[in-house]
Amino acid sequence: RKHIEEALDLLRKETVESPEDPDVWQNLGDAQVRANHPEQAITAYKKAIALGATQEWPHEGLAKAYFNLKQYSEAETELKAALALYGAQYHSGEPTDSFHAMMKKMQEATHQEPSLAKVHCQLAQVYVGAKEYAKAVSELDGAEQASSDNKINYEYLRAHIYEASGQLDKAN
Repeated sequence: RKHIEEALDLLRKETVESPEDPDVWQNLGDAQVRANHPEQAITAYKKAIALGATQEWPHEGLAKAYFNLKQYSEAETELKAALALYGAQYHSGEPTDSFHAMMKKMQEATHQEPSLAKVHCQLAQVYVGAKEYAKAVSELDGAEQASSDNKINYEYLRAHIYEASGQLDKAN
C-alpha cells in the first residue's frame, strides 16, 4: 500500500510539472484505479481525454473506472469511444503518431489486432455486468474476429457469460 501511495504522490507532482501532457494524466488515472480510487481516476482520465482527443487508451481507463463503480452505461459509452478512435487510427484514417503507425504495420503483417480484441472483451464484461448477455456474446465474437491468439481466454469468458445468464448447458 505504501508503494501505491508513493506512486500516486509522484504522479500528482507530474501533473503539476506537465499539466498539458495527456500521458501524465492517464498514468495518474491508471494508478488511481489500481489503488481502488476509481472516483478520482475519472477526473484524471477526463483530463487526459481533453488533452489527447485522438487516443483510445484514456477512454479504456475511464471505462474501467466506471466499471469498478458499476456504472455500466458510462463504461459502455467510453469503450465505444475507444473503438471509434481505434478504427480511426487503424482502419479509416492515418495513424496520428509513431506508435500507432508501427502498430498498424504490425497488424497488417500479422492480420491480428490484439488491442481491438481487448476492447471488445472489456465491452463484453461491461455487458455481463449490465446483464445484457446477447450483447456480451456479440462483443466476444468481435474479439475473436480481431485476434485468434486468445482462444482459451475467449472460451473462459464465453462460459462466464453463459453461466451468468443461467444457460448452464452452454457454459460447459
